[in-house]
Amino acid sequence: MMIFVWPDLLYVSFGMFFFIFLFFVYKNKEQIKTIWVKKDVKNVLKKITISQIVLGGAFFCSVLFLLASFLAPYYLSVYPLEMSLSSNMASSINGLMSPFIAIAAAILTFMAFWVQYNANQRMIDEDRKQQIERQFYEMLKIHNDNVKSFHVERSIPIRLSFREYEPTQLKNLYADGQSYLQIILLEFNYVYEKIKEVMPGEKEKWFSISYDIFYNGAEYTHKLNKINDDTLHFFQSCRNCIWQFSEYEKFTVMGDDIFRGHVAQLNSYYRHLFLIVKTIVRIDDKIMNYSEKRQFLRIVRAQLTSVEQVLLFYNWKSECGWKWEQDIKDGSENHFFTDYRMIHNINPDDCIAFSKQELLDEMNKKNKDYKYEGSSYKDDPLFELF
Repeated sequence: MMIFVWPDLLYVSFGMFFFIFLFFVYKNKEQIKTIWVKKDVKNVLKKITISQIVLGGAFFCSVLFLLASFLAPYYLSVYPLEMSLSSNMASSINGLMSPFIAIAAAILTFMAFWVQYNANQRMIDEDRKQQIERQFYEMLKIHNDNVKSFHVERSIPIRLSFREYEPTQLKNLYADGQSYLQIILLEFNYVYEKIKEVMPGEKEKWFSISYDIFYNGAEYTHKLNKINDDTLHFFQSCRNCIWQFSEYEKFTVMGDDIFRGHVAQLNSYYRHLFLIVKTIVRIDDKIMNYSEKRQFLRIVRAQLTSVEQVLLFYNWKSECGWKWEQDIKDGSENHFFTDYRMIHNINPDDCIAFSKQELLDEMNKKNKDYKYEGSSYKDDPLFELF
């Protein structure tokens, strides 16, 4: 009769454990490679979820109890057990192994429920993500409608000849959407150059006063005592004569509205654009990770021309839109210009008030350790056209 003692099963158990270990290594070979080659343990640990820890621990415990069930008859029996026809031996084995197998089965059942729970959570997250996508595209449509709503129209008299008795003819001028935004940026550029000429001081002061005139109007800026009577009179007089000069003919369509401010048109435009970006950024990372958020915001930025991005930067720099990018020392999560590159495609030629380096310095001053995609900052620069 062949003798088969229980210590022999120890080798079988360790063999099973070894094959399970090899399977684990195969399934996680990329993470192990990252740790072994790149020594990037911290990055790998960040990717480990609570669910993986729970399932891994439960699986390990179940395997441990299964191994214990094989060893129990040998270590817990009073007498050495050998394979024989004795029914008492079979009952002993059954009694010693059953508790461990039952515990392992309970753990595996828990794992099954846990996997099902996570699957349900993923379905809920996917539904939430689809709702966000629908809301995003609806908001994007409203943004485009806001741009199209920019509109100005003017009729000016033009003389058909130099003879005084000849009648004049009305010429209709029209600007909307992107052409309107281009004209008001030219208006800011004109104001900025004139302020530099008539006022002593530094660039920050020139910009602040220029943007106040551009955004709130010359009269409002005068009430704040930021410009004197002569400067106010200059801008008021321009409304009646600026269209006569060919170099400023693009302003003609603005008529008497020039230098009266654009807060009424731009305020709702900026608020809605901010709401779109904030909605995407505030999504739980479990539903949408950083790269996915960046992808959605690239779609938003694709709707913005360089002119719009320059105007957006000016709005932030003037502190009217200070929430776009806040100091990192304040613990704020609003880093939409640095972390999410909302002014990534600024053309330096459109931004006459600040140089390339000044733009970079402004952003680095607010958030030097900004987020990026790829392996380094060079793979994902703050500005594309620099």
